[in-house]
Amino acid sequence: MKKWVAISLFLSLILILLIVPVSAGWFSDFFAKITGKITYTDTILPTSSITSISSSGVISGTASDDAGISKVELAIYDYSNGLRYDGNSNQWILWYGGSHIWFLASGTTSWSFNAGNILTLGHQYELVSRATDTSNNLQNLSRSGSTTFTYSSTPCLLAITTFSLPNGIVGSSYSQQLSASGCSGSYNWYIDEYAGSSLPSGLTLSSSGLISGTPTTTGTYNFMVVVYKDQYSYITTKQLTITINPVTITCTNDCSSGTRCSGSYLQTCGNYDSDTCLEWPLSTSGLGNQFCTFGCSNNQCQAA
Repeated sequence: MKKWVAISLFLSLILILLIVPVSAGWFSDFFAKITGKITYTDTILPTSSITSISSSGVISGTASDDAGISKVELAIYDYSNGLRYDGNSNQWILWYGGSHIWFLASGTTSWSFNAGNILTLGHQYELVSRATDTSNNLQNLSRSGSTTFTYSSTPCLLAITTFSLPNGIVGSSYSQQLSASGCSGSYNWYIDEYAGSSLPSGLTLSSSGLISGTPTTTGTYNFMVVVYKDQYSYITTKQLTITINPVTITCTNDCSSGTRCSGSYLQTCGNYDSDTCLEWPLSTSGLGNQFCTFGCSNNQCQAA
């Protein structure tokens, strides 16, 4: 008896699977849930930053990603001699422009590279870092860690420590101070317009790093900020974003719909000014008013 019951249940399950439309994806979803084989696509790109250089030439930095970091790579340029470093062959080569020559750093979320044996005192260098996550996503180069410095017995690296900016509202005053660290003394700031970036209309960036003004246009604006000191001996960049939202109007409506009597006039609820709110006409002249020859009663003109 138990054998026939089991066979009946099995046949019933087959019948249910045949009735349920395959196009609905029900069975595949159900199978995925019970087996745990649910496909996930990682679309979040990793980030990296260069944080310090020691007097012995050890370059250090960090990297982060939601899925984990698999590797961090560096590119080094000697501006003083027009060279770039090929870490794969361990030699400097002439730099004619073009793409970066990447080589591996040691570590992942915290990484380092000992450049003490390839750096020359008094020379100006640019360092660029990029991370790759465990899903093989590459860091967006527009957001890559990049810094320029002059190597000395007491070297320093500038780092922009502002990571995000608050949203603004059209017509409302905006003020936000950018910050940087890593080197002593004062810094100078500007927007890298050669990168095709600009602040929202109505905002400006002062040389001291203050973004201020009154935005005039809505939208999301990506721009590259540059900070430097000592006549560009030390310089770094970062891409930031500001979103300007439209004015949010809180309506204290005089009406929501319909009509009303105002003396001998029948008034219609509507929008009669520059905002988006509904109101009754402000006077008996103009739109929204109808003169009732035989008087107005119960929110309608009376018949003769």
